[in-house]
Amino acid sequence: MLDRRSTYTQTDHEHLIHDTWCTPEISKAVEKEYRIVKIHEMWHFREEQRVEGLSSGYLDTWLKIKQKSSGRPSHVRISEELQNYIDDYEAQNTALHVAAIHDYPDVVSCLLSYPEQEILMNKKNRNVLDAAINAERKNVALAIASHDRWREVLTSSSPGHIAQMQKLVIKIPEVAIRFMDQCITREGNPDGEDYKITYDFTIIQGSQQPTQDPLVVLKTMLEHRRISCLTHPVCFIVMNKKWQTFGWKSLVINLVLYLIFVVPLTALAIFTRANERRLCRLNESLSRKEYIHMNVPCNLTDSVAQVLQFAVGIIAILHLIKELLQLKKQRIKYLRSLSNYFEWVGYGFALFYIVPPCDCKLGFRQEIGAMALFFGWMNLILFLRRFSSYGQYIIMLTTMFATLFKVLLLFFMLVMAFSSTFYLLLDEETEPYATFPYSMMTIFVMTLGELNYADLFMPWDKLEYAALTNILFFMFVLGMPIILMNMLVGLAVGDIDKIQVNALIDRYVMQVELVLDMEETVPKSIVKHAHVDKHVEYPNRSASKLYEKLLGFSRPEGDDDEGDTSPDLPPAFHPLLKRMEEQENRISGIYELLQEQSRLLKSISQRKQTEE
Repeated sequence: MLDRRSTYTQTDHEHLIHDTWCTPEISKAVEKEYRIVKIHEMWHFREEQRVEGLSSGYLDTWLKIKQKSSGRPSHVRISEELQNYIDDYEAQNTALHVAAIHDYPDVVSCLLSYPEQEILMNKKNRNVLDAAINAERKNVALAIASHDRWREVLTSSSPGHIAQMQKLVIKIPEVAIRFMDQCITREGNPDGEDYKITYDFTIIQGSQQPTQDPLVVLKTMLEHRRISCLTHPVCFIVMNKKWQTFGWKSLVINLVLYLIFVVPLTALAIFTRANERRLCRLNESLSRKEYIHMNVPCNLTDSVAQVLQFAVGIIAILHLIKELLQLKKQRIKYLRSLSNYFEWVGYGFALFYIVPPCDCKLGFRQEIGAMALFFGWMNLILFLRRFSSYGQYIIMLTTMFATLFKVLLLFFMLVMAFSSTFYLLLDEETEPYATFPYSMMTIFVMTLGELNYADLFMPWDKLEYAALTNILFFMFVLGMPIILMNMLVGLAVGDIDKIQVNALIDRYVMQVELVLDMEETVPKSIVKHAHVDKHVEYPNRSASKLYEKLLGFSRPEGDDDEGDTSPDLPPAFHPLLKRMEEQENRISGIYELLQEQSRLLKSISQRKQTEE
């Protein structure tokens, strides 16, 4: 090798350097403008030889002896720190890994700020974000998500960015939200008509491949009920895009198909009841109570009744086939939905009502028809929960019913106590208490406020146990209509604002679940139109509010005011809120410092105990 300060001649060799060098040394010499004159011999070791080949066993043995003889490092004081040191050593962690594992977010941000800093994998095939997630270092993960190189770190993960986001949704949803915040780009004047917001969906929506589920991140949010993630603008725009492409159309089609079932069923029941005497060919002199349980011949002559029964039967069978397909696909998830049981019961009662398809429906068939109508319309009400305009009110109603059912046992025991008591004390001439079932229904009606004291308990002379009866009636009035009913009303609607907010969230979650289920059933050609990587929105341009109100995919209220934490406060209070936030951050810093000092004192104490 020739010195850079010399000019080589064939007769002058005094500035030539003869030696053996490694490849990095040769590269550095060339960088410093040295010239290679002649190469005598070159040895090259392949990658596998460098790891497990040449001298690897020798080096590993002596390195192990060296580590044992050196003992634990000075900064390792307790057993937990020793185990962390061993794990770090065996994993061959880089500086980024070590800073992430030991919860130093500022160091991680500083290292990532150097362009030369590579995002490398350790021996466990984990990058810095993997290490932070496995160690559950929330602050480090937030620092990575807030850095300009967030996408490079996220996509360099060995399982891929989709699996990484799925893990974040489960373990640290706040970090997943921060990553999604980075996917929103705003351009232009916020008050102008050309104000543009661009949403990037690549980190929450996988590619359309047979081996990969593109909706796995969204399904994970739904499965673990990460409401803050589901209501994020990026997720909302993704779901809204799918809803506009095929969601609302599928919902309307299902609604129309169900109406095709319930409307003919209702028409059949009303028609047979209104024309009962003609269809059953009964004597006009008979009262309904006399002929309701009569056995009459099965006639198939009325065309209207036959057409309605045929339509109800065919449509009910088609709906049952659809339910079987859903059961086969959803399995356990299908069995957890109450509305599915309502549908099965409704279709079953409808088929029992029309088989055999006689024109006349008397006796128990009237009861079956009534139950079919009840479950049919109740299921329609539950179906409307997914609509933006009515969904929240139906969910609020079901929530109130669920609250009432929690105290139903107490209500039943009180009714039993007073109904049995009055049944024993009052004679048979008091008709509402003549039998025990009468007594129970009378007490139930009296609980709602229909006391009717003058007709039932006056005059006192007709009462066999007047004193005890009036004392118990006084206790009943205080306990049932006043205290119990007010308690039930308070439980049902006392916290109406909270119920309304929860209803909005539940309705939104139902819409998300519906869209995700539909995407797996609609044709792939339609799904491709909704599967986009980016979406551009102009929020200041006019849109159809009627569509959004009736069929839109609207998020829960309160999420539209992004970044406005105090919309109801006057501007004069905003500086005070900022000062309060600064004080809160300072207090948090002092608390972390005290925790660090506490850990240090504990380490010193354990070290002294070990030395003693």
